[in-house]
Amino acid sequence: ELMLQGIKGNSGDANVLRNIGACYLKLNEGDSAINYFNKSLVMNPNDANVLKYIGFAYQMKGDKTNADLYAEKAKKVQGIK
Repeated sequence: ELMLQGIKGNSGDANVLRNIGACYLKLNEGDSAINYFNKSLVMNPNDANVLKYIGFAYQMKGDKTNADLYAEKAKKVQGIK
């Protein structure tokens, strides 16, 4: 809840959005985590950490296809084959 209060003045900050997504991820709320991670990606599409976190959220939800897709996207951004 505190993180959500913090977004009021920082809704345009990719790091704030990423951190809120990470909080939801720790709470096992994959859909909410993905929502905030995607908002962060709009502002910073080459953030490999966000891409990995989205993959983790999909993995947590049991969606291996999307989990693998985002893991590959993160590797590509990092230049890993």
